[in-house]
Amino acid sequence: MESASPARLYCLVAGALLVALALAGFAVNADFATGEAVRDERAALLGIDVNGWHNALGLLAGLGALVAASLAARAGAIALGAGALALGLLGLLASGDANTILGAIATDRAADALHLTLGALGLAAGAAR
Repeated sequence: MESASPARLYCLVAGALLVALALAGFAVNADFATGEAVRDERAALLGIDVNGWHNALGLLAGLGALVAASLAARAGAIALGAGALALGLLGLLASGDANTILGAIATDRAADALHLTLGALGLAAGAAR
């Protein structure tokens, strides 16, 4: 296991945050609608639009980060950071009333900001020694 490092701390904190938000998100909206149906099934958690797809992705990413904290923190921080950054950029490109990524993952500007922040922090933590 890597000693305490920015990457390990990032994986632990971001992983725990994503798992907690995903589980709470499932309590708010566990619907796995796609396409136009996403518009009808929108619900917000702490001001962030969530749906089953968004929650599942967050849960998988969070669990992956928690595992990576023990096995390969730098690689985990970089992977989560790059994925979150990509998700945030895709979210910014989404348009319309029911912003979705790939027609399934609910998003809004608050979610985009969270993803971009997690992404930048992950890349920075992965680059730090």
